[in-house]
Amino acid sequence: MARVLIIGYGNRLRGDDGIGPVIAEELQKCLSGAHLRILALHQLGPELAQDCSEADLVVFIDAVQTESPGEVSISWLRQEAARPDFIAHYLEPQFLLTAAKQWYGKAPAAALITVGGANFKYETELSPEVTACTSRIVAEVAELVQPWLHSAA
Repeated sequence: MARVLIIGYGNRLRGDDGIGPVIAEELQKCLSGAHLRILALHQLGPELAQDCSEADLVVFIDAVQTESPGEVSISWLRQEAARPDFIAHYLEPQFLLTAAKQWYGKAPAAALITVGGANFKYETELSPEVTACTSRIVAEVAELVQPWLHSAA
């Protein structure tokens, strides 16, 4: 069972939307441990609810168009009050928290790290603004999860 679950998600074929998986893969190079699981995914799916229910902390990493390019925000999430009975093509992290609680009896603490993207066109390269903040995001996520990993040891 992973005490900490990190999920970087996004479409690598849409420019900066691929920053989530890129950060997840960079974290796999610098973080390890029996109580850590890191996933680089195209999108969130309902099957992740069980993985979330087995963690004490879940960190979601995604690109957004609502922030300035290269701007990084961290927010703590809550499960939604609504029932998780509607499955769509795209799921929000809060849905997974609600589903974890309702389907498996436990919702973890969860943080969402968002990165403002500059380019969401059909291409595989990250914009210079997003590329420039990649190492800072990796360091911030590593710092965020360290207390959870050390308390699990």
